[in-house]
This record gives sequence, structure tokens and C-alpha cells, in this order.
Amino acid sequence: MLNTRHNSRTAPLFLLYIVLSSLAQASEYSQKDLNEEIVIAGNWQQHAPEYDALFYQVFNTARQNLPAALQKAPEGKKLAIVTDIDDTLIDGTIYFTSLQGTDQSRSTERSIRWWSNQPSFALPGTVRFFNDVHKQGIEVFYISGRFNEVKEVTFNKLKEFGFPVIDKDHILLQETTNTTLSKEGKRQSIRDRGYHILMVFGDQLSDLGEAPDNDYRLRRQWVIDNKARFGNDWYLFPNTVYGAWEDSLAPGYSKMTPQEKHEHRLAALTDSRFHAITDKDYAQHLTLASVWTHTSADFTALCYQAYNRAEQLINKMPAGSYNNPAIIADIDGTVLDFTTIRANLTNPHDERSARFDHNWFLTEHQHSRPIPGAAEFLNSASQKGYEIFYVSSRPLSKIPDNEDTEVETATIKKLADYHFPYADRQHVLLKEEHCPARHKKHCSKDLKRAAIQNGDIDNKKHDIVLMIGDLLSDFSLTEQQLDPRLKESAAAAESQFGNDYIVLPNPLNTVWMRQFYSIEAQKQNRRLTLMSWEELAELRRSLLLDWPEKWSRNGRSN
Repeated sequence: MLNTRHNSRTAPLFLLYIVLSSLAQASEYSQKDLNEEIVIAGNWQQHAPEYDALFYQVFNTARQNLPAALQKAPEGKKLAIVTDIDDTLIDGTIYFTSLQGTDQSRSTERSIRWWSNQPSFALPGTVRFFNDVHKQGIEVFYISGRFNEVKEVTFNKLKEFGFPVIDKDHILLQETTNTTLSKEGKRQSIRDRGYHILMVFGDQLSDLGEAPDNDYRLRRQWVIDNKARFGNDWYLFPNTVYGAWEDSLAPGYSKMTPQEKHEHRLAALTDSRFHAITDKDYAQHLTLASVWTHTSADFTALCYQAYNRAEQLINKMPAGSYNNPAIIADIDGTVLDFTTIRANLTNPHDERSARFDHNWFLTEHQHSRPIPGAAEFLNSASQKGYEIFYVSSRPLSKIPDNEDTEVETATIKKLADYHFPYADRQHVLLKEEHCPARHKKHCSKDLKRAAIQNGDIDNKKHDIVLMIGDLLSDFSLTEQQLDPRLKESAAAAESQFGNDYIVLPNPLNTVWMRQFYSIEAQKQNRRLTLMSWEELAELRRSLLLDWPEKWSRNGRSN
């Protein structure tokens, strides 16, 4: 205890100490500050139709791969599929997004309350897929990090949603003492009971195999070493909101103070151009999504999973059975990674005007690197007889209405530097190209797809066999009278994901943000382009799904 007895001479020094201590505490990054960094990760996972499309893609892939897996299964073994629960079958993001605006953090007590009372829902495609599997005589095992004391409620919740749960022995949670389980140990216990595991599903690398957990660089190398398994017998779902990928930023990360965690997150983004974002609220809200995209091995694994599926498809579809077969790929976030500087989501009439927008492509895109698996797949497709077209929303020139094509030149050079096939003017189609004069300003990708099909590009009519992108607008949904901004459209086109369409995860893409936030602003009779940075920040916060029971009965946070 501090001794409060002091003479008049020491009093000023004591008061100075109190003032400095107060200032230090005031400047310390709080848990409430840290919770702000989840906002855009939460918005994407809860509202982006692309997130749903990634689920449909996984289950379409697994469903088509299952017959081959069954043929390879050893005789005399019972057959099983293993799946995680939270954010694989059932949405768990609300637990975390409800922390925003509070000084709360994850805790044992809070987790038990959540699992016992969670206002959750089954994720897209999950119930149907696992019931289809069950009907084929394949037993489904559920392995989760949930505490053993909520096993009964977990069993009931899975049954309530319609998942095939044979009995409680098919649900493997943590030990009675709630010590951290080894998921590989649980999988081995299933094998020891005479089962052959055909496939595993999860939102964490540990749901699939024994990934290193102490360093994100080691985890990424582990993914590279095992890349062929993703989309074959391992199926990963995106989780930008929480996971071991974050704990791997530094040793002892989970026990650090909010200030220390914040510093390690920023340190991980040193080479991402993140620090140049001028809207500080936007930068804060983007932090967790940026860390996941730029550093996590999970992102790398999901990219390999997508391109492995694309490779499976072209191996099943001989190019000779099509008329001038073509593959269309988006660029930013699909073959080259996405740079965040352009993502300020503010009034487009300030320094983020069209001139600024165009300048970005000549400066910041130079820092972009290839998406894992992209160049390998496109070169493989090219060798098999597929022609590659890159259809992008990048502007053609630096200055609007200027005939100079310097952005196109820089884009082609960047693709060529990374050895992408067909990196030339005929195959790189930017925003203003191949559009009628009346559509030049807002030239949509469906017009370029039509130009490829109709022979307007190279006097050859092409069959478009596959489309690859990170936004639903990269696919032919508008041609089906579907709005690519909406989740309902992803559900309507469910069968095409992982078949005609290959989706890459990109929570940083500002197109989905502007589309989604514009729709929400219109509901309030407001225009996104007229909103201040502060108003935009509040809009983003308001769209996070909440869990009212995060508060205790006495009104205090837990």
C-alpha cells in the first residue's frame, strides 16, 4: 500500500507522479480500444455474400470429391467424417462482435454462458451436406474446443439445427477439467475405434492437422508443405474474427495486455502499406481483417484450397471439348494481393478523387505480391489449352478521359514479373475497355464477359469455362438477373460455387464495403458519399450483430 504521509516538500513530487501516472494510463491502449479492431472483420463475416459463397464452394467441392475418397477407403474400416462446430457449422462470431463498445474480453465464464444461450444459426450449406453424408452410412464426429460441461447443450443444439448426431459419444469436447484438448489426439481416438476418416472440416488449421501454433511464419510454411491436401481431404473455412492465427503473432500473445497485442498486430502489418491509411477510425476497424489477410497461414491455406479446386475442375474438363475455352480471372485480391491504402471509404470528392484513385494503381500496386497458388494454376491451365483473360476494375489510365494507358502497362508488367500467362494487352481488360461509350464511366464486368464470348476481343468466340474472383460481381450473376451485392444471390447460385465459379477470400476489398454500407445508409435515407469519417465509423459499428446477454444482471460487463 502507498504511504500517504508526506511532508510539504515531497507533496509536489507526489502530485506530479499521480498526474503522470494518470496520463500514462489514459494513453494506454485499452481492451475497449482493442475491441474496435474487429469491426470490419465482423462486418465481412456476418454480412458479405462472398463469405456464404465460400461455404457453398467447400461443400460442393467435398460432395464431388467424396466418391473418390470412398473408393480409396480401406476395406473393413468404418467410415467417418470429422468436423469442428463453432464457425464451421454454427455461427460464433456474435460472441466476439458483441465485445465491441465494451471493455470485455473472452473468458471461461462468458464462454459457458454463450454456449448455453447462444442466439446462433447454422452456417450456409452445413446441415444439408452432413445429412447427405450421414445418409450414405458415413458417421459424423464433432470435435470442438468447447468445455465438457456444455456437452448436453451442444448435443441438443446440434439436434435442434438438424445436424445428424448419433449419440453423445460422437461429440468430443475438452476434458472434464477443461484443459486444452489436442484435436489430433481426438482424431486419433476415432481411428483407434476402427474408423477411417475420409475428410475433416474446420475454421482453424488445428481442426485439420497438427499445425505449429507459436509462429505465423512457421504455420505458413506448414501450409505450403501440406498445400495439396486443402480441398482434397482437408476443408478450411475463413475465420477473420479470432483464432490461433492471431495467437501466433508472438510468443505468449494470449496473455499480453491490450497495448502489447495492438503493437504486435501493427508490427505484423509493417510491409502491408496499412500505415498509410489516413482515416484513423477506418484503419482501426480494418486492423484484424488486415492482420488475417496479410499474415495468417489460414489465408494462405484458403487460397491454395481455391486453386486446388480450380485444378480439379480443369482436369475433369478437357479443353478440347470446348470452343476456344477461356478462364476469366479478376486481378486485385484474386491473382495479386489487395493493398489497403485505397480503402478509405470517404467522400470521393476529396483527395480520394478519381485522380487519386488512378494514381494509386501506379504507385501502391507496385507493392503487390501474387496470391498463393494463382500463378501455378493459371500456368497449368494455359498448358492444358485454356486461354486466360484478366478482367479488372482497374482504370485504364492515370488521368480520367486520357488515352494514355500507363495503368494497363504497369499492370501487364507486374503480371509478367510474376510469370502469369497471357500477360498482354489483348488479355488484360481494364475498366474502360470493350464498353459502349455510354458505359465508359461505369463499365461493368458483364460487358467484358460478353465481349470475350462474342469474339469482340480477338475475333474468336470463347466458351468461358471458369471464372475466378473475390467478389460476386466477378461472376455472371447479373446475367442471371441476380444482384451480386446480396446474400440471397449467393444462395440462389449455390450450385455454381466451386464449379463454374472459384471464390477467394478478401475481407479488405472495398467494393463489397461500399456496396453494403451504401445499402445500409440508404435505409436511413442517407448518402454514403456525404457522410463524415465519424459517421461512417458509427455506421460500421452499428452493423455488428450483438449478444445482449454479454451484460450481467446488474448491468456491469463481465
